[in-house]
Amino acid sequence: MNKAVFLDRDGTINEDMGDFCSQEKLVFIPGSIEALKMLQKDFSLFIITNQSGVGKHVFSEEEFLQFNEYFDTFLKNQSITIKYIYYCPHTKEDNCIVIASLASLPVIGVPMQTQVSGGLDSLLSIVQMPSGVPVATVAVGKAGAKNAGILAAQILGVKFPEIREKIKEYKKEIAESVKAKNEKLKEGVNA
Repeated sequence: MNKAVFLDRDGTINEDMGDFCSQEKLVFIPGSIEALKMLQKDFSLFIITNQSGVGKHVFSEEEFLQFNEYFDTFLKNQSITIKYIYYCPHTKEDNCIVIASLASLPVIGVPMQTQVSGGLDSLLSIVQMPSGVPVATVAVGKAGAKNAGILAAQILGVKFPEIREKIKEYKKEIAESVKAKNEKLKEGVNA
């Protein structure tokens, strides 16, 4: 597995100027360019950034993507390669997982399968939540989506016996399916 570093953009690489999307307001934090050059010697670099200015309609997603292109090109001209820039356009009212710290209900993170890193970036962004910001984490991609639904049903099953019984039935079906697959494998090995 390749080593990777996932960095926030605003306040980590450049000054956090609030909701901005213009070259004129872009100010790099002193030493950040040199730090990125050092990091990329041993790590692939990814940026994960919350851009709620899109959700607030301060700037459009297209304007953000154009700015991203400028940002990426600027770094390339400094001999810095960012593998991919992931962003969240949501506001705190959207109850997005990126801002799970504001949600009062349980949050179940489903890491997205990504082409660039196979979902590692998404997984790490969920499991590395700070203390006090719990996020239940399940498998990457489609399996994760299914597991998130099952976990949500199990949580609801604590209060609702009918859901709890359906989960028990489902788990029995899964166990029988696994046993059947195991028997098929044994037959293939013994043949």
